[in-house]
Amino acid sequence: MFLVSPRLKFTGLLSRNTADWINSSSWSGFLQDAYLNEEGDNVADQPQPIVTIYGNSDSGKTKLVVDLVKEFSEEKLKVCTIKHSPSKLSLDEEGKDSWKHKKAGSRLTVLATEVETSFLVPHEMKLEEIEETLAKIGGVDLIIAEGYKDADVPKVAVGGVKTRDRTLHQYDGDFAELKRKIYELIDLKEIEAELPGIDCGRCGYDNCEELSEAIL
Repeated sequence: MFLVSPRLKFTGLLSRNTADWINSSSWSGFLQDAYLNEEGDNVADQPQPIVTIYGNSDSGKTKLVVDLVKEFSEEKLKVCTIKHSPSKLSLDEEGKDSWKHKKAGSRLTVLATEVETSFLVPHEMKLEEIEETLAKIGGVDLIIAEGYKDADVPKVAVGGVKTRDRTLHQYDGDFAELKRKIYELIDLKEIEAELPGIDCGRCGYDNCEELSEAIL
C-alpha cells in the first residue's frame, strides 16, 4: 500500500478543492503512478534540503558552516558539505598514480586510502549535478554548501555582502533563528518527498514546491 504522510492531512491553509483532492483516493493513486515503475519499485530520487552560505572573503562563512555542521550532527542529522573554490585547485598531484589514471581518460577516479575515499571527476561539476549525484547516493538529511552565491537554491548571506535571489536569511549572529529556518527548509523537503514532483497544477498550485509551502 502506498502511504501518504500524516503531514499531508493538514490542509487548513489550502483551498477546499485542493484539500479534498489531497485527501481523496485519487491523490494516493496519482502519487503511486508518479512514483512507481511497472515492477512497483520506487524510482524517484528523494529531494534533499540544501542551503548555501555566501559572503565576502573573511566574513565568517567557513566558521558558520562548521558551527552548523556541528550543531546538526549533534542532533543526529546526516550532513553533507560542499565547498566551492573559484580556482584551479586540484586535490590530485601531477605524476601520482591517480593523476595518471585521469590523464589516460578515466571518467571517474576513486582514490581510496586507510583514512578516506575521494572521488575525482576530471572536470568541474555544477551545483545541480552535485545535488543530483548526492540524491542518487542518498543517506543525507541536509546539504550545506559554501559559496555558490548565484545558484538557484536557498541561501544565507554572511556579513555586509549584497543579497542575492533566494536569500532566506541575512546572518548577523542570530544562530538560533538561522537554525529554525533551516529546520523549516528540511520540513519543506520532507513534504516535497511525498509529492509527485511533476508540477501538473491539478492541486490548484503552479508547482509542487508551492503546494509544499502551503501545507507547511
